[in-house]
Amino acid sequence: MAGRAYFLIKLEEGIDQEEFVEKVLKLEDEQGEVESLDPVMGEHDFVLSMEAEVGPEKLEDSLKENITGIKDIKTLKVIGLERKVKATEEKLKKMMTE
Repeated sequence: MAGRAYFLIKLEEGIDQEEFVEKVLKLEDEQGEVESLDPVMGEHDFVLSMEAEVGPEKLEDSLKENITGIKDIKTLKVIGLERKVKATEEKLKKMMTE
């Protein structure tokens, strides 16, 4: 079962952002599917969302090993979406029967 993770990525000073994006997209073929890669303002430079068969920790390790210029990376693990959807469906059904 594939899992999803979000990564907050801060690049080292002077790293070309377009080059970084190209490297991430090349990594996609080997590690999983890039769902989104968005530049952000603030403490981090990018938010990356990936879905893969491997866990978030392995994806983070792969990013660190295969892409130079990452100064910091924080991994946000996603709680199973299926569980949230089921809970919402149950609440809706209950409301409709009342």
